[in-house]
Amino acid sequence: MLYTTQPSLGQAARFAATQPSAACLTTNTRLASHREYLKEIGCDSKFVGSLIMTFLAVQHRHRCCHTKSRKVRRRQTSTAAIASSTTPATSVSGSKAEEAAPCRSTPAPSDLLLRVARGESGCRHTPVWLMRQAGRYMKAFRAYSERYPFRQRSETPDMAVELSLQCWRRFGMDGVIVFSDILTPLPALGIEFDVIRGRGPVVLGDLGRCLEDRLEGPKAIGQISEPEDFQATHGFLRESLERLREQTEGSCTLLGFVGAPWTLAAYAVEGGGTKDAAIFKRWMYEKPAVADEFLRRVAVSIANYAIFQVRSGAQCVQLFDSWAHCLGPEQWVRFAAPHVRFAAEQIRAACPDV
Repeated sequence: MLYTTQPSLGQAARFAATQPSAACLTTNTRLASHREYLKEIGCDSKFVGSLIMTFLAVQHRHRCCHTKSRKVRRRQTSTAAIASSTTPATSVSGSKAEEAAPCRSTPAPSDLLLRVARGESGCRHTPVWLMRQAGRYMKAFRAYSERYPFRQRSETPDMAVELSLQCWRRFGMDGVIVFSDILTPLPALGIEFDVIRGRGPVVLGDLGRCLEDRLEGPKAIGQISEPEDFQATHGFLRESLERLREQTEGSCTLLGFVGAPWTLAAYAVEGGGTKDAAIFKRWMYEKPAVADEFLRRVAVSIANYAIFQVRSGAQCVQLFDSWAHCLGPEQWVRFAAPHVRFAAEQIRAACPDV
């Protein structure tokens, strides 16, 4: 189980730094530079492209990223080349470059990510995977996003499975993460949301104004007390994970993910994206008992949602506390830490091998 907070752009940029003029080997030809490789795969973003090159370097697929000598690079040709296979056809056509591009299989051991997550020793290199919506920079991915709204994509198993696998088929990372969103479990609690193209997530219900009222009454925010209770509202996720596990078994690690309780609660109360979560913080300071009760219900539900994912096939689960940077140390200890700790303990108790 992995606990993740949002890194700063500076940290990500430093991590992404590569030598764009270094020569690389792909499956079938030598390219003059990283830029040509990124052009070949149809990557439009320089920032995302530099991340891709770093990922490949970490997995020793583009060994030139670690070597200055052309002579040494030539000796490493046989180890740098990655076996290719045919990319399965999708129901929505992407770019011709991506459709024709060779695939890369996950290097041995195929369960490296799982071994590292368990703390096993003897792992020779760092596991690499992209987090959620990993293929969004790919034209094949955008062919879906330009045609279908987010919730339709993530809640339709055929599309969710395809979008989860696209990037892995192309680059062969050590893990595949299910295509979904941290807000996906909210409707089970009675909180509706949507993702609007060009704007992002929007949580409905005006909880910033009426959170206390929504904790009682016929339309009260609920909590999911048993993992299998998610089957009624989130059977699509179980089907997606089961199919992904079938297709990745023995080839890489399958990851599920959830939002940490404070991040999910803040998202719901703020109604969408925010810089400082000021509305939820007001509830925390003016009516801490209300904030605590809401966080408790979210924490119970999130723990069971993660367990539901594991029972559906996820081998590893990430907890994204994406908005933890909005809190100072004392705020995090008071309002965030107890609930994410509770969720983690519940998940470990129910799924000790994950």
